[in-house]
Amino acid sequence: MKRYVVGFMFDSKIENVVMIRKNRPIWQAGLFNGIGGKIESGEKPVEAMVREFMEEAGVVSTAEMWAHVMTLRFPYAEVEFFACQNDDFFGETRTCTDEEVFRIPVSRFDDINAVENIRAALELSMQRLVDREL
Repeated sequence: MKRYVVGFMFDSKIENVVMIRKNRPIWQAGLFNGIGGKIESGEKPVEAMVREFMEEAGVVSTAEMWAHVMTLRFPYAEVEFFACQNDDFFGETRTCTDEEVFRIPVSRFDDINAVENIRAALELSMQRLVDREL
């Protein structure tokens, strides 16, 4: 079974989120998704999240910054979702691959073309961060 991570990095007020416009796989081409990718052999999911964010958005983060949100299991794959808050990302995020990285106001999320059901993952991520602060 293939294993993946997807992460949402928000500002401290949870008003903006970093997302990527996907070129692949083909079913995601042109759509927005969280930052992520495949978990490598021997790698913990949160370690993959830290690595993927650095590779795709140029942001150095730590495992402690990321809160686990949920795990989705499919017959062919498992996807671990993470979220964090980091005001420094505004100056640091950049496109590091052929897939463009954006900072998107959460209030405008309904105006973008995103991977199906990613809005639910985004909302759960925001709630997880609010709960984490309590």
